[in-house]
Amino acid sequence: MKLTEISIRNHMTTIILYVLVVVGGYLAYTGMEKAEDPGFTIKTATITTYWPGATAEQMERLVSDKIAETLQEMEEIDFIEAKNRDGISTVYFNAEAIYWGDELRPIWEKLRKKVYIEAAPKLPADVIGPFVNDEFGDVYGTVVAVTGDDYSYTELYNEANRLREVLLMRVSQIGKIQVYGVQDERIFIEYNNARLAEMKISVKDIADALSSRNIIIPGGNILDRTDRMTVLPTGNFTSVDEIGQTVINIPGQDDVVYLKDIATVKKGYIDPATYKAQFNGKPAIMLAISLKAGEDNIKLGRNVKELLATYQDKAPHGLDYNIVAFQPDIVENKVLSFVSNLAQAIFTVLAVMFIFLGLRTGLIVASLVPTAIAIALIMLPKMGYGLNQMTLAGLIIALGMLVDNAIVMSESIMVAMESGKSRMEACLDSAASLKIPLLISSLTTMAAFSPIMMVEETMGEYVGPLSIVVIITLFASWLVAMTLVPMLCHRYLKVEQQEENFETKGYKMYRGMLTKLLKFPKLGLIGVAGMLIVGIGLFTLTKKQFMPDSDKPMMYTIMRLPIGTSIERTEAVVDDLNAYIEEKYKVSDELLPTGIVDLLLTGGTTKKYEDEGIISWGAFIGGGAPKYTLIYSPEAPAPEYAYVLYNTTNYKLIPEISEDIDNYLAERYPDLEAFSNILSTGNSAEKNIEYRVTGTNLEELRVNVEEIKAKLATVPGAINISDNWNQEVRKVVVDVDQDKVRQAGLTSEEVAMSLQSILTGVEATTFRNPMAPPINSLVPVTLRTTSEFRDDVTALETTRIFSARTGETVPLKQIADIKIDWAPGYIYTRDRVFTMNVSATLADDATSAEIDAAMIPWLDEKIAEWGPEFKWELGGENESSNDNSEALGSKLPIAGLIIVLLLVAQFNSIRKPIVILSSIPLGIIGVSVGLLISGEKFGFMPLVALVSLAGVVINNAIVLLDSIDVQLSDFGRTPQAAVIEACQRRMRPILLTTITTLCGLLPLWFFGGTLFAPLAVALIFGLIFGTTLTLGVVPLFYAVLFRVNFKEYEYVPATETDNR
Repeated sequence: MKLTEISIRNHMTTIILYVLVVVGGYLAYTGMEKAEDPGFTIKTATITTYWPGATAEQMERLVSDKIAETLQEMEEIDFIEAKNRDGISTVYFNAEAIYWGDELRPIWEKLRKKVYIEAAPKLPADVIGPFVNDEFGDVYGTVVAVTGDDYSYTELYNEANRLREVLLMRVSQIGKIQVYGVQDERIFIEYNNARLAEMKISVKDIADALSSRNIIIPGGNILDRTDRMTVLPTGNFTSVDEIGQTVINIPGQDDVVYLKDIATVKKGYIDPATYKAQFNGKPAIMLAISLKAGEDNIKLGRNVKELLATYQDKAPHGLDYNIVAFQPDIVENKVLSFVSNLAQAIFTVLAVMFIFLGLRTGLIVASLVPTAIAIALIMLPKMGYGLNQMTLAGLIIALGMLVDNAIVMSESIMVAMESGKSRMEACLDSAASLKIPLLISSLTTMAAFSPIMMVEETMGEYVGPLSIVVIITLFASWLVAMTLVPMLCHRYLKVEQQEENFETKGYKMYRGMLTKLLKFPKLGLIGVAGMLIVGIGLFTLTKKQFMPDSDKPMMYTIMRLPIGTSIERTEAVVDDLNAYIEEKYKVSDELLPTGIVDLLLTGGTTKKYEDEGIISWGAFIGGGAPKYTLIYSPEAPAPEYAYVLYNTTNYKLIPEISEDIDNYLAERYPDLEAFSNILSTGNSAEKNIEYRVTGTNLEELRVNVEEIKAKLATVPGAINISDNWNQEVRKVVVDVDQDKVRQAGLTSEEVAMSLQSILTGVEATTFRNPMAPPINSLVPVTLRTTSEFRDDVTALETTRIFSARTGETVPLKQIADIKIDWAPGYIYTRDRVFTMNVSATLADDATSAEIDAAMIPWLDEKIAEWGPEFKWELGGENESSNDNSEALGSKLPIAGLIIVLLLVAQFNSIRKPIVILSSIPLGIIGVSVGLLISGEKFGFMPLVALVSLAGVVINNAIVLLDSIDVQLSDFGRTPQAAVIEACQRRMRPILLTTITTLCGLLPLWFFGGTLFAPLAVALIFGLIFGTTLTLGVVPLFYAVLFRVNFKEYEYVPATETDNR
């Protein structure tokens, strides 16, 4: 082989090139982007529209449906959702899974045009919006809370804003910073409605007086010799006291009155609040920080921490800068842990090499490891990937596989040299004979991994980098095995001419068992079929979970009170929970010293605290938290909703703490739906179990949903059962009689303004505060009644409406019918059809697959009973599982076809590929046994392992069958002798490769966390069983298909002359 010969004859050049590759790999590692996850594109854009005063029904019918109808024309659409509340509509456009990354940009541009040009003109004239947000998927992994004892919201905001500006200026890795928890300032003018009526002053009179007084009038400019100067006449309010000095004319009189004499003028904050944030129970302003594309999260974290420490040192007494969520620490821990796992894997692989191959051969084989890994590290940034838990896991998985090529090559060279060939001849002959078999075996393994990166669903984008790393590394290992390994063998491998000894105890035992198996092929086939049936049976016993829970020491509590609940009550519930956490679980963040064992095993990432519990927590009231992790979808604004995010000392504490918090809240607040949980690794659904029911008849749909909830309550393991619509809410309906309005001398505008001022307030003008930051410099001045009128429904009946035309007031009940009615407070549609989601969480060790097994047949029966206007769909965890599994399954035939073509090309035969492929399904036995023994669950990652296992089994089988062909063609052995000789010659390399792979995977099992432990377990046990089956089942299938009869066969040791 020319490449091999060139590398041997130019050995110094070869060494220098590979040294440069290793150095380049190290430089690539230090400079590449580091993140927790490879990331995947959130294929969702939101369209938000406001319509003050509109009901949820009006928002759905006149706003959301019009937008959805327009967007359904886009061919890129997957599905469209709409969430409607009183006064607000949020439409979610979800693009098809096939669009990734930059492919979405033209789709979002097209969506904007559809919304603004086509949908917007169809909406009511007085709506605010619509507003398109195509940055819904941006992650704000660093969340900083600014708190202060005795600090007002304005003061906290000013401090947070100063910090925000400095962060943007000083930390180049920051992409964006969003501010949460800001309470907009207001100046309230509160009046007594009865007193105004007595003085015959209307709300409009006050509003007109304020707006006419508070103006900025352009004064023009004046020429002074050669200079033209701008004239700036004053006229706007400069202080709150000045607003109180506004003169109000009393209608029908010559008298005037100061505003402060008939109303109270005071500063405050938006009331009621729309959204609040807390840290450890204290009011807070949150800064949510995103990472700039292509930047290093770890560097961002270090720079942010350094700046926060500086600010904290200089902060006034009582002002604190706290961490709510800090993804850079998680990323650094993941990278350090995986690098530690990789180092452990390399060490164990090297140890195995030295033990089984000796020092010289072990070093030669081991040289492939850093070289192949360096090539992968160099290629990853070129392909747009960084260092994350998926790419690092790919390196660990590939580690055991990549030494196979080097082992086979070095052993072949060693055997050739032992048989008397010169060094150069042995190296060139081995490379020439093995280049195609090793390339085909590497390509088939690559093909086995390829479906993972071809999956177009979210998991393909998420897990795809793992398979890409394996493919790059395996190809690099073949390249190194054809160049560097022969060169090192040529220069440093020393062997004496000797006969390989197959008479040791191990060889004799294997040969004896194999011969007996081949003498009774029918019994062997029955045994294989039985093992396959047992494997499938064991597989049915394994627990199923699409993606495991996270091992981050973080948890959350979601709280939902009945729709219509005030944000004040929601905040009171959160305050109660704060007190409970403070009393029972709050611990300090003091760390214990890291032990040497932890340092070696986990890279020092294991943190042990003096006390176990909750270190800190952030509460978000009236809506979701910032999108602090990729799979979290923040809840839209809702006064009855709260989200609490906790940082704990250990993720293993979370199940116990979660259960206790849920029980505490359930006992104290019967109408509260609350559930706590650990973070997920791949499922963005709020609850594990979800069934979507759609129908055109809303009343019947509600009845059907209640029936589903009742059924679900009887299924063991399903808890926290609810639907997303909740109960209808009470509403005050003021049915104004227009004829009576005219008879009373009133106008519709006067009635509307009076009601608005009484209930929510009327914005009369704007106060310009020159001392405040620009974002806070414009303060609305709001006219409203005193609290006894705003907070009492019965007061509406006695409310008097002032008529400017007659100068008299009219009781509201005289011109309107006031009544309490019930109506939906929330309406959800999917693809423009009413949809109710019945959801539940899991209790104890229950799985979503078990719940679905009980519910799906029942739902199918019920849908047939309910009629064609209703349908149900699977949601939640199992929807993601099914979608991704089906997507992966759809790509397997492509990989299978590639593998078959490679095998046919390699052997120019149909029967040999059948022999190889027939052994693949038996891998399910080892995987099932491993999952049952370890207690791990079967999900997407073990499925990836199962696919990967097929590649390893094929790899071993290819080299084994190629060895049989060599024994037949080169040495002229009988078919029986060729099979036995090839198997015993391949036994040690196959076992050695398996052992190195197992040793490389052990750190991933023990220290890879909840995400990778199931994958490692499946691979380890699958390899153990797969190796055994390869050494027995492959020769059995070969003997059956090629009719090799072993009835009369007796083993005769090969002579020295025909020994390769």
